[in-house]
Amino acid sequence: MARGYGLLDTATRYKIPDIMDAYEKTYWRTHIMENYPNYEKENVPKILNYCLNDVLLTEKLFLKQVALLETLDDNFTRVLQQAIFHGRSLGLTAQIERNGIPLNLTLYNDLDKYYDEVRGTRDQGARKCI
Repeated sequence: MARGYGLLDTATRYKIPDIMDAYEKTYWRTHIMENYPNYEKENVPKILNYCLNDVLLTEKLFLKQVALLETLDDNFTRVLQQAIFHGRSLGLTAQIERNGIPLNLTLYNDLDKYYDEVRGTRDQGARKCI
């Protein structure tokens, strides 16, 4: 059973027939990324065919997922909106995990410098409330 979350593994889990070969997908994806934008003229039709097959497989997967979502709730619009929101939030999370969270270094350094002093003030105030 497929365990990954890539297109081919997911399509396999959804029992989509006639998916492309994993070696072929890896080969063309790598070739496209490593040679962009200078592709050999004889490879352009093969690259376009790979892209077309990838898009068609994505379409089949989407339609299978929509069919599953329709069985989960009577309000399909709500379910689809939630799925899109979830996907978008995962994409943003991936960007943060890749790029990091922007940090105001001046404020961070101030916090680091004065942390013990501020914490002591806070603790004294808390003791007065008790």
